[in-house]
Amino acid sequence: MVRKIFIKKMGNNAQSGSRSVLGQHKRLAVGASIAAMLAFAISCTSVPRYARQGDFAGVGSEFSGEIVEAHRNALRGLGPRWPGTQADEIARAYLVRGFRSHGAKTRRVSGPSEGSAALAKATHAGREHVIAEIPGNSDDVLLVVAAYPVLGSSNRIDDTGAAVLLELARAFETTTPAYGLRFALAEVRPAARVQAGDAQEAVDIGAWDRVETDDAARKLVIDGGRSLAATIRDERETSHIRAVIVLDLSADAPLRFSRDLRSHPGFRELFWDSAARYGQESMFPRDANWTASGRLQLVFREAGVDRVLALVSDRTSAHSDAINAGRAAGPSTEEVTSFGRIMADGLTQLMHRFERVDAFSR
Repeated sequence: MVRKIFIKKMGNNAQSGSRSVLGQHKRLAVGASIAAMLAFAISCTSVPRYARQGDFAGVGSEFSGEIVEAHRNALRGLGPRWPGTQADEIARAYLVRGFRSHGAKTRRVSGPSEGSAALAKATHAGREHVIAEIPGNSDDVLLVVAAYPVLGSSNRIDDTGAAVLLELARAFETTTPAYGLRFALAEVRPAARVQAGDAQEAVDIGAWDRVETDDAARKLVIDGGRSLAATIRDERETSHIRAVIVLDLSADAPLRFSRDLRSHPGFRELFWDSAARYGQESMFPRDANWTASGRLQLVFREAGVDRVLALVSDRTSAHSDAINAGRAAGPSTEEVTSFGRIMADGLTQLMHRFERVDAFSR
């Protein structure tokens, strides 16, 4: 009898301890959910005014570098951006509203994230990627990818790719493309500071490792891209993706692109031809350095998508050329305008190519 009572008491204690741990995790998760909802509510009332065509004299329906610069300035003005913070939510709201204003169907999707389940619940930590799509006449899509960094310090956050995607959406908003145009921003975040073995894991939304160098930031881009690619694969979307165009851009160097060894050679030739039509052979030189950067484009190949073109800014040679010429290292609005129009033309030519292939196969 005594043994039965002892066992029952031990069972009650174990259940009580289990409920206590579960309760702690539940409170953390609820607290994080409330914090996320509050941040979203604040973001809806604090989003910067969205840059529009009518704000700029002489800007028409074609891609504009001036509007790209306005988007970058609006996002930069939000200050340091850590995952799940108010600045992060406001930036995402700006991007989502922008894509929707151009007729794109927009969603925020959670991808796999490093760390334990407790950390993920408590910090709202699953990476969240922004995906927007302009529907086409076909169910198949062309996927254009750039990074969305939440790396804390403003000098580690480069929104050039995000701003270019917003402006590409505007450039296509009055058309119904032959194939859907899907724009994806892969969230790039630092590692979370977590003490191993701590059940509650001292969850502080701001407890992220500092990103001290550009090289460290670039390595984190791979993690963000891998999360996005895994999310798309898990949604069983890869069979509808006819091509992936990865933008690896920098605000610190003029736009001059390397030839990526891992890119689809036919896609590369098509975009280089578009550049020649716009008189921009110096931006897309046919004798450019070969590179195998292994960043965002590599993770899509890992996910089973091998029809990838990476447009990788040749930072080293471009930066040196700019210094030797005695001009600012960053791209001018005119350069960004030319690049965006080459992008729009290249995407259109790629669709024409797929139309011919599909017509032949029918």
